[in-house]
Amino acid sequence: MLEDEKPASTHDAAPIHDATAAEDDTLVCARCGAAITRERDRVERFGTHVHDRVNPAGFPFRIGCFARADGARGVGAESDEFPWFPRHRWLVVVCAGCSTHVGWRFSNGETPPFWGLVLDGLKAR
Repeated sequence: MLEDEKPASTHDAAPIHDATAAEDDTLVCARCGAAITRERDRVERFGTHVHDRVNPAGFPFRIGCFARADGARGVGAESDEFPWFPRHRWLVVVCAGCSTHVGWRFSNGETPPFWGLVLDGLKAR
């Protein structure tokens, strides 16, 4: 379900850095343990890092926004149907290790893309 949200500002593009984070801040696929992203790549989009969304079939997802997800690969084609973020297209992404669905890449052609990763599908290394 699309919430009424304001456009991302240039401030939103900066990763959220935690000075107390451990040196290895890797987040891995909960299924196979392959590296997906890092805590240091967390970003805020539309005012927050975490978003609760429901797909058209009624399945809820809690996603976290990340500037990078090097361990995820896109599958299929980008779509603008049922967008969760205004003016953004989405692409399904899966774990590069085991092909488990881990989230979506969102892009609008104007700002760098970001990854909305299903938080239940990630764990700290």
